[in-house]
Amino acid sequence: VLRYILRVKERDGRILNGGSAQTEQGLDAGFIAGNGVLLMNMLSAPSRVSVERGDGSVCHFSVKGIVPNTGKVQEVYCE
Repeated sequence: VLRYILRVKERDGRILNGGSAQTEQGLDAGFIAGNGVLLMNMLSAPSRVSVERGDGSVCHFSVKGIVPNTGKVQEVYCE
């Protein structure tokens, strides 16, 4: 199992405060907590993740270059 602990931020650096995440294959990847943290436990490494926010907008970010199983929060930015 590949575990990712990600803090998801807007392009301008603001922390996302909620939303549901899916991989490019449409698999449920988890949800973003109020502090912007997304905890993903995946069987295989995704290349992209999309986050649907409550207002209907969508944030996409790449997972390429992010190392799983570090035990540390890693920052990603919406593209």
